[in-house]
Amino acid sequence: MGIVESANALLLTDFQSAHLSPAPIPLTFTVPGNQDEEAEEEYTITLSSAGTIPTNDLHACYALIKATSKHAYKNSEVGWSSVKKAQEMTHKDMRYLLVKRGRHEQEQERGPGDGGLGGAASAAELMDPTKDTSSETSDVVAFLSFILTYEDGCEVIYCYELHVRPALRRCGLGRRLMDLMENVGAKVGVEKAMLTVFRSNEDGVGFYRKRGYVFGFMEFVKRIVPVNITGT
Repeated sequence: MGIVESANALLLTDFQSAHLSPAPIPLTFTVPGNQDEEAEEEYTITLSSAGTIPTNDLHACYALIKATSKHAYKNSEVGWSSVKKAQEMTHKDMRYLLVKRGRHEQEQERGPGDGGLGGAASAAELMDPTKDTSSETSDVVAFLSFILTYEDGCEVIYCYELHVRPALRRCGLGRRLMDLMENVGAKVGVEKAMLTVFRSNEDGVGFYRKRGYVFGFMEFVKRIVPVNITGT
């Protein structure tokens, strides 16, 4: 079994222990106060998977995608498809780094039917607006989703989504999430980190270029230096 298959086969808690914590990158994030908000705010980053993410949090991620990127999809050759996006988000190997306001405990593995999502029925549920209570019940303000997979025969960590609420942009949350994802890729031992970004998203293109990503055939690519964890 290769490193991709081995990592994807891990339960959430085992994946967390092996590839995310103890992390050299903090899983808490503090945003300084400003004129409109005197006190600083603390945020927690937790790991979820398509099989463990609470329904309300997945709805919050879906709503954030629609709010920040649906227009870009519609104006591109790809177009917007609720069905494809929901199926992608509930792919069995999809993992999520969720940013929530306040302090939150890391999720533990749950059994089937205990709040987890996955498969065609869950994709259908995700597209059903009557099931969405995220605005009242979810603290998610930003997230990054990724999959460990293969591209052209290379082992890669692929960033599918990175979204931050507009009010919290340019405070370092996006950088922290990318640092964590790339660190996961390094610990797993993949060759590259990859992602796609709309060319119309000039801020996004500049952000990834500054991080060392270069445009390949269709995606931005960055070489990952594996972390040697032998004996640790």
